[in-house]
Amino acid sequence: MGCLVAALAPAQVAVPAATEPKNPDNDLIQLSPFEVSSSRDEGYLSTDTVSGNRVNGPIKNIPQPITVYNTEFINDLIPADSMQLVEYFIGVQNSGAAATDGRYTIRGFDTVAGNQLRNGVYGMRVAIDNFSVDRVEHIQGPASVLYGNAQPGGVINTITKQAILGKRFTSVTQQFGASDLSRSTLDANVSKGPFAFRFNALYHDEGSWQEWANKHKQFYQLAIAIRLGRSTLLRLEGEYADQNQTISDNYLGFQNPDLWAQAFIDQKIVPRAKAGGWQGPHARTQTLSKVASVTLEHTISPRWHLQATAVAQSYFQGNVLPGGSNKILQSPALGYYVQTGWLSKTADYPQQQFMASSVYDLAAGWTKQTLVLQYDYSAQQFRQAQARESIKGTTRAFNRNLPLSLGNGAAQTAYLPNAGAEWRYNSNAWEDAATNAFYASARGSYFQDRLKSLVGIRRNFYNTKVYNITHSGGIHVFRKGVPITWDDSPQSYKVNSASYGRNNSWTPSAGLIFSAARHADLFVTYSTSYSVQDARRRDINNNLLPAEEGIGYEGGWRLNLLNNRLNISASLFTNTRKNTQERIPEAQLPKELQGTGTYYQPGVSGRADGGEIRIVGNPAPGWTLIGGYGYVDGRITRSLYTPAIVGQPLTPALHHSANVTSSYSIRQGIWRGLKFGGGAVFKDRVQPQPDITWKNPSAVVYHAMIAYKTRIGGYAGELQVNVRNLTDKLYLNAFRFEEPRNITVTSRISF
Repeated sequence: MGCLVAALAPAQVAVPAATEPKNPDNDLIQLSPFEVSSSRDEGYLSTDTVSGNRVNGPIKNIPQPITVYNTEFINDLIPADSMQLVEYFIGVQNSGAAATDGRYTIRGFDTVAGNQLRNGVYGMRVAIDNFSVDRVEHIQGPASVLYGNAQPGGVINTITKQAILGKRFTSVTQQFGASDLSRSTLDANVSKGPFAFRFNALYHDEGSWQEWANKHKQFYQLAIAIRLGRSTLLRLEGEYADQNQTISDNYLGFQNPDLWAQAFIDQKIVPRAKAGGWQGPHARTQTLSKVASVTLEHTISPRWHLQATAVAQSYFQGNVLPGGSNKILQSPALGYYVQTGWLSKTADYPQQQFMASSVYDLAAGWTKQTLVLQYDYSAQQFRQAQARESIKGTTRAFNRNLPLSLGNGAAQTAYLPNAGAEWRYNSNAWEDAATNAFYASARGSYFQDRLKSLVGIRRNFYNTKVYNITHSGGIHVFRKGVPITWDDSPQSYKVNSASYGRNNSWTPSAGLIFSAARHADLFVTYSTSYSVQDARRRDINNNLLPAEEGIGYEGGWRLNLLNNRLNISASLFTNTRKNTQERIPEAQLPKELQGTGTYYQPGVSGRADGGEIRIVGNPAPGWTLIGGYGYVDGRITRSLYTPAIVGQPLTPALHHSANVTSSYSIRQGIWRGLKFGGGAVFKDRVQPQPDITWKNPSAVVYHAMIAYKTRIGGYAGELQVNVRNLTDKLYLNAFRFEEPRNITVTSRISF
């Protein structure tokens, strides 16, 4: 691919937004409500969404905040994956999980690792990269009525590139940047008669700003569209992803965040490139992801549409950490921590999904109604064939004012000169989960569109089976060869082929939109959330914990100015959640269960209140912008066993978040084709977790870009330069250090 890029040109231009060919024979299928097209996007402004009611429609008809990050926005910022992209979302941040998890904090609530939305299918665990992404839609607030298993903060739906009938184009991109980045992509669409094929490919190789990290990716996607007559369309899509990287656990300090905070932020005695992670013999992780989908759409009449989709996904991840001596932190003032050992873990996440939908438009006198009926089936498996860990550590503290925590995630903090810890763990786990759900909604318009409503309800039937679990482990702490009483008793249990439990629930939602003036709307919404808990965590009766449940209320207004070229909206919300799991202290377990394992109760509740302001549009020709401000106050309101955490943050969530991105394209004169832009992201102070009093410092991070479009030998080309973290700011997301200043040069060519 590199040779192909070099042979073509060092420049490229973004592919123009593609539209369906204007053909009378295609009229029925063009009325499809199941797909959203970028043909109506202008700059960063997108007017339609497919995520707000499982079908395509104007955002202004959804009584809930929805923000769309379209192709032009992604091309201007060139984020390699969704973890970089969410930096620009209001009220959203990386929750500190690894870059392969896709785990975020949204409005104060942590999402479930691996539970991503991909083309409206929830629960997908896929490799993360934007090479095949067409747009990303962010629903703010509870959305379980639409997608079932989701947290109260909201969901993020990634929509992939699809084959386009009646269009032919090829686009090649080459990027070079800091840390020896080399990234090549190919996007080609071919259409002939009733067939269209679109192929996307990625080759990505880079080092890292961290001394021990690197990443290699090869991804491929093929999308096919086949027109079967005037009213039937068949779509096929497959994606294969192979990602191999050195584990980059750049956490602030999994042993003692307070110590690391002083070492890196206050005293600045440790180089940024050594910020956490495994050093010495490198830990490697390989991720293999395969996704295949088949969609059949049939239009019975311009008012009645049917669609059926089947999706199969396989996700495998393996981690290997060889033995050796790994020096993590060294300083005469702070001491050092050394780890030796090995880790081997493999996990497989196969999944199957099926959806059948019916959409019917009804117009009767003074009212218009769109009725949606949908059936969802999902089968997910988790296979952790084996996981064996043996980690030893020796810790020395030279400063009694900087205590150290020993062990893996241990709560005890003490000054222990010449002390160490050994942790051993063995586990085998298998889990099956199946969900059946029925969704129905009615979107109505009354009094010549002055009043609009959206009412929906979903019934979930969720069943989980866990079997063949073995678990054993323990922590042993010592000092100068003398054992210290702490937690050195092994914990083990075994469950053989047992049904672990089921959850059934109703998740309703309702909202109203009132047009108070020609360009001003008011909206209110009531919505619910529902999130099934980890089936491997059980109560004292060996039953699955009840699902987390939440309720959300939101109200606000929208303004459409400058002939709908500029949209401004604001809202206030309150979300609650109950049934969050809490570990039962060993002393409070029945005597017959003490020493037999770890047990939980749904003992924690939380609440998040806040508000958001969003702005997106094209105030003047060539000028486009998107941004906003969000405030979230998320607190724990109840804890059955740990009342001291009541009033503490729900998760490492941002109280304040703000960002703006803008660009301007010169359309006339000698500088025609020049585009420049940039923006800023504000990161508020964050308390990483309730039992840590120290907070990450706030930061403002700037980014900039400049691009030039031209034609070379009849081809459309573009050369673009992006700078992330323009001022080289040292800042954190929860426990994670973010990358320093990064310069990327991108060349594109289209023909």
